[in-house]
Amino acid sequence: MSKYQNLSLAEQFAELHTDTSKALADLATQLTEQTKISRRNTQLLEALLGIELDEGAAGEGPDAVASVGGAGDSGQQQPTFAMGRFAEQSEQQQQALMEHLTVLAGKMDIASGFSTAGGYAIVLLDGYLYAIREQEWRLAAFLNYRGYPEPGTLTFLRRQVEPGQKVIDVGAGYGILTVPVARLVEPGGKVWAVEADPEVRVALEGNVKVNGFAEKGIVTVIPVAASDKDGQATLYIHPADSGQNSLIPTDGATQISVEAVKLDDYLSEITAVEWAIIDVGGAEPNVLRGMSRIITESPGIGIILKWQPGKLLNAGVDVNAWLGELRAQFTIQAIKEEDGETWPVSDQELLGIGSVNLLLRPISASAAAATEVSVAE
Repeated sequence: MSKYQNLSLAEQFAELHTDTSKALADLATQLTEQTKISRRNTQLLEALLGIELDEGAAGEGPDAVASVGGAGDSGQQQPTFAMGRFAEQSEQQQQALMEHLTVLAGKMDIASGFSTAGGYAIVLLDGYLYAIREQEWRLAAFLNYRGYPEPGTLTFLRRQVEPGQKVIDVGAGYGILTVPVARLVEPGGKVWAVEADPEVRVALEGNVKVNGFAEKGIVTVIPVAASDKDGQATLYIHPADSGQNSLIPTDGATQISVEAVKLDDYLSEITAVEWAIIDVGGAEPNVLRGMSRIITESPGIGIILKWQPGKLLNAGVDVNAWLGELRAQFTIQAIKEEDGETWPVSDQELLGIGSVNLLLRPISASAAAATEVSVAE
């Protein structure tokens, strides 16, 4: 039985912090035994591990040791996770840390760490921690044993998103894309994560914070549903599969009232963004209409749009007509989940596809890019 059985989310984080700190402290001790730690290296270790070296030993050579207490020790600060920061360090340190974290995750049986009631599973994936509600144990198991649900889309984003860019993630869920994208845009970038389901949003906020992006101000969680008008709306939620949540009525859903907004108005301070990710269970046309100003003011924007004809039909959308509208405004390519490559997709293919992520680019921007290439030639 996992040591995390029957623990609340806060208790799981506290226990995870204690075990992780001890493992990372062991790594620090090994490093200090191998080389004399200069003051600069000492400060680097402190920043990396989120701990303090003994005051009398810091910078004193091989005998310096890391001092780490349990989460409940007297004077111990509240748990602060540094896992998301390791990407900032050297390649050698990244590899060593990842090896330790992988071993640690296996020992702690993280993915099966469900509490018996109202709890969470804690998943360590790609160096990031995710809390997933126990009702969605299938998602937690998938993340742990198979990785990201849309690996090609993430691969594409990793190739394209650059430091300093701005991203809007609509239907952010648990932040499975939000968190790695936040790493891509730093330093100087910004991610707005829009999530309407209040219970999922609590986990999203925790995932953003525990991976170090809240304190840096890189990610802001927006507690609304994006639409084409402001006001109260009914959100149809599926506790066992929040990926099916939508403003569109669906069978077997629980109904709650949420605030719906036009992103053009809610994010009025935004004048331009480089990327938007939209996955809202058939309500994508409303989201696009509600952010038309942002799109117009972002001529180079790339939009990752979830295309699901069945859900669009369920929402009462004339799929052929809407596809015509998209063709008039954007170039359209599909993203291969096998490798992250994009390919031109026909209307016939789109109408026959069950689900795919599309890359939309404003035609004006695409034409300008083509003109630049032509001139260069």
